[in-house]
Amino acid sequence: MEKFEESMHFTQTMPANIALIKYIGKDEGNIPLHPTISLELPELITTVHLTYSPLLTKDSWQMHPKAPKLAYKSIERYLQHLKRVKDVYNFCGNFSVYAYNNFPMGTGLASSASSFSALTECALQAIYKIEKIHEKHQLSQVKKAQLSRLGSGSSARSFFGPWAVGDGDEVCDASFGQYDNLEHVVLVLSTQQKHISSTQAHQLVRTSPIFKERQEKVQQRHNDLCHALQHNKWEHAYKLAWEDFIEMHRMFHTAKPRFSYCNQQVTKV
Repeated sequence: MEKFEESMHFTQTMPANIALIKYIGKDEGNIPLHPTISLELPELITTVHLTYSPLLTKDSWQMHPKAPKLAYKSIERYLQHLKRVKDVYNFCGNFSVYAYNNFPMGTGLASSASSFSALTECALQAIYKIEKIHEKHQLSQVKKAQLSRLGSGSSARSFFGPWAVGDGDEVCDASFGQYDNLEHVVLVLSTQQKHISSTQAHQLVRTSPIFKERQEKVQQRHNDLCHALQHNKWEHAYKLAWEDFIEMHRMFHTAKPRFSYCNQQVTKV
C-alpha cells in the first residue's frame, strides 16, 4: 500500500427509507423473516466524515459540533461496523469518524438505515482510494447492501431506490411508474428517542400471540401491495400499508412485556 503522509478526508451521504411492509422480525445476519417493500426518503440523510492518517493507531469517534452525543454502546457498534468493512479488504489503516443527520435520531425515522449505509459507503470509497483498488475488484451494490445489513438490517434498503424490494438476503431496485416520484411529509411530534430499540423490538415481537399469524399472511400482503402499485391502485395500496402498520403495533402491544411507540403526542393526533 502506498503510504500517505498527510491526512485524507472522505465524506458520504445516504438516505433513510420507510418500509410499507414493515421489517419486523429477523434471522441471523439481520435477514428479514419475510419480504419487505420500502420507499427511499432522499431528503432525510446522514452525512459521514472519515479522516485517514498513518499516525492514527486505532479507529475513533470524533467529537464534533455537528455530531450527536452517543452512548458508549452506540459508538462501539458504529466502530465495530467500520472494522467489519475494513476486514473485507484486510485494510490495516485507521480512521477517525463522525456522523450527523438532518433529522432526529432514534425516533422511528430510520436513522440507523441512513447512518450505517453512509458509513459502509464512505469506508469502502476511502479504502478504494487509499489502496488503489480497481473497479473490477470493488463490491457491487448488492454486496454493499449485504455488508451494510450486518450493521443495521434496514440499511441494506438505502442502497436502492426509489423503491427497494427485499426477500431473504436479496434486495433490489423497484419501479412503480407514477409512484416513483412520491413526495413525503414527515410530521415530528416529539424528538424524544425510543425507549425500546429496534433491535429489542425484533426480539420482543416473537412473544406476541399474533406473530406467527403475521408470518403466514405477510407474503400475500407483499404481493398484493406490489400489484396495487404496479396497476395504479393507490387506495388499495394505502389500505394494505395501513393494515401492516396497525398489525405491527398490535404485536408491540401484545408482546411480553408489552411496549408501545405511541406516546401522548401521537395519540392526540
